[in-house]
Amino acid sequence: LFIAILLQLCNGGVVIQNGASTSSQMVIFYLQNISNDNCSAKWITDVLIYNHQIENWVYQTSFTHGTIYGDKYIWDCSELESQIANCSFYLPISIKLGTNQPPTGDPMHLMNVIQDFNDSSSFTTTCDLCTSGTQTCESPVATSEPDEISTESISTTSTEDSYKYLSYAVIAVFAVVAVAGFIDAKFVRQNDFFNLAAIFSAMIQISDMFSDVFFAATAWEHYKLHDEHEGKYVIIFIGSL
Repeated sequence: LFIAILLQLCNGGVVIQNGASTSSQMVIFYLQNISNDNCSAKWITDVLIYNHQIENWVYQTSFTHGTIYGDKYIWDCSELESQIANCSFYLPISIKLGTNQPPTGDPMHLMNVIQDFNDSSSFTTTCDLCTSGTQTCESPVATSEPDEISTESISTTSTEDSYKYLSYAVIAVFAVVAVAGFIDAKFVRQNDFFNLAAIFSAMIQISDMFSDVFFAATAWEHYKLHDEHEGKYVIIFIGSL
């Protein structure tokens, strides 16, 4: 539910948000302001970036839909060597977004949209999913100033990964406790009061506590990166406490 709340609605141009550790060898960004709420018959089907070495568009090597900052796309040169010798991506980077609209897909060409590899940079374009026909945006409307964003912000990737690894650790710890307790209660020291359900219940409650903490942290991070919507994110952050 909170992901749905935080995702931006289709009320303006497409936004490209650089991801953590993006570089010429691994382009990472989040596709934002993409929602078919107001144009339900249209959605993004393809995302490609232009490579000057082969003078052609290249599909992503991996992607993750529905992150807190939108759909995440990665172009990893280590996985593109068979397609691009000495792979590298040069600034500025152009992006091509294909849609499901026949017959040509009404593509959006975001020309020279990515202008740096700063983790905190975002680029707003005039291309809008809800606009019909092929669109070309020659350059970003605006680029965020990296100095205005706190260097103490936890990156989306690190927050998501931290929660994932912590969840694995909690499950592993309780699994060990459950197995050891079961063996002890049944075969070592007989204990008729041993109850696996109690351990499972404790695991669920602790996991729920951690999810609340990371939700609050993610809402605060999103607020700091997108202060144009600060009121909404402050309310979400306070409500999560």
